[in-house]
Amino acid sequence: MKKQFLLLTVLFLTAALSLTSCGGQNQPSASASFETFSTNSASAEQTNNPEPTKEATSPAQTPSQSVTDGRIEISEGVSLVNFENESQGIKFFDLSNYSYTVPQITFETGAFAQSGKALCMDIAFMQSNGVISMQLEKETGNITDGFKQAKDYSYLRMWVNNKGESDVSIAVVLVVSEPLKNGCLNPEGAKLITAQGEEELVFTSDAADVNLNNGTGDTSLDIPAGFEGWVYYPLEGQIPWWEGTTLSKEELQNVDTISLDIRFADATLAETIILDELCLAHPEE
Repeated sequence: MKKQFLLLTVLFLTAALSLTSCGGQNQPSASASFETFSTNSASAEQTNNPEPTKEATSPAQTPSQSVTDGRIEISEGVSLVNFENESQGIKFFDLSNYSYTVPQITFETGAFAQSGKALCMDIAFMQSNGVISMQLEKETGNITDGFKQAKDYSYLRMWVNNKGESDVSIAVVLVVSEPLKNGCLNPEGAKLITAQGEEELVFTSDAADVNLNNGTGDTSLDIPAGFEGWVYYPLEGQIPWWEGTTLSKEELQNVDTISLDIRFADATLAETIILDELCLAHPEE
């Protein structure tokens, strides 16, 4: 079934590239064939992403936490991906036909990680490392068991450390393998909470050109240069990705794969991006 998913998304990718190339930009979708990788492989190329232009209209709230002395205290969530198994279950889509490759990756601990091990992707100020399309499968942690509790939670939360001077746009697509279906989490309802416990304004974009081609609305959350902290995507109110589908609250319990579409506004200004602790979380009550 996943092979069918890849073939379908490759068709959407080709169509999107043919349309965007008329405007001088070729922006691959988050789905193509898989590329094998190692933690020593050099990698991936960048597209010119639009600057954040749209502020989310949903009211500012703090997720799954209490506020102490003006600081938002992050509460524990239901773990989905923790990278303790390192590269197991991580697949990168092969975008070499569009001059993009997979950046060098390492699994870091200590100050680089939020907890345990974190996935560190070295953009290395290289234009060729600015677009990353990847898939996180069940071997990366607790995706299948974790999503069985999705009906009790409102957000998917992950730790992001965007080192460098470039904003980065991230779209999150949840995938059910049987029967094959996916849905993109709506960035308009997202939240950004810094490591210092402060909430930041939310901006969104159509970095992957899904809205340009399909009229779906923005699909990517724009994360500022230098941001370090928690990023929240709402589980409900999804918008279609290239395949034109969304997942209901009931279907979320069958999610077994998380796809990430990561695009830097200017990869020549980007140092590294670190991801850790994907989990289900609550908003603040």
